[in-house]
Amino acid sequence: MQSEAFVFDYGFPDELPAVETADDILSESSYDLAHAASDVSSMRADVWGIADGAIDFGIAVAGLLGGVWGVRVVSVLSAAKLRSNALQEVVLGNELFKKSNRDMAGAFKSAHAMQSKPTRNVVAEMKS
Repeated sequence: MQSEAFVFDYGFPDELPAVETADDILSESSYDLAHAASDVSSMRADVWGIADGAIDFGIAVAGLLGGVWGVRVVSVLSAAKLRSNALQEVVLGNELFKKSNRDMAGAFKSAHAMQSKPTRNVVAEMKS
């Protein structure tokens, strides 16, 4: 029952894992990865939630004010929210990749060294 509800809410994955038995999925590395993700999520405040709440509040206020100004503000804030969500997915995905592929961390960091200073500052701020 619980599995059906999960699939109903989230759908099937885009790519099914290449496994032969359920035990392959329930291997020790899967548990280690889940514990690492849990530890990371509990270490700091949810900056993304705060940012989303602030943007949603701004959209609500602009909606109440209405008019041309309100429509423009809603448009700008909606675009900012999309960018914020995209950045969140990239940063979290990168952190998960680095944790699960420790041997690739050096190459990953050298690739990031080519980013502009403002980009590095934004990502570092988002990670803290």
